[in-house]
Amino acid sequence: MKNVGLIVVLILGLATLILRSTGIIEEGTSNVVFLALIVVSTVLGVWRAKSDRRS
Repeated sequence: MKNVGLIVVLILGLATLILRSTGIIEEGTSNVVFLALIVVSTVLGVWRAKSDRRS
């Protein structure tokens, strides 16, 4: 379960590259995607800490 955050970041990074190469995402929105990555990793970290405390 500890690698979930890394896997999510890799998937989002690949999705960003694919969308940018197809032209759906423009260069300016990469900052938004980067912020989304930070938010997702933070939420995953908090959620993982809570689930660790329960067990």
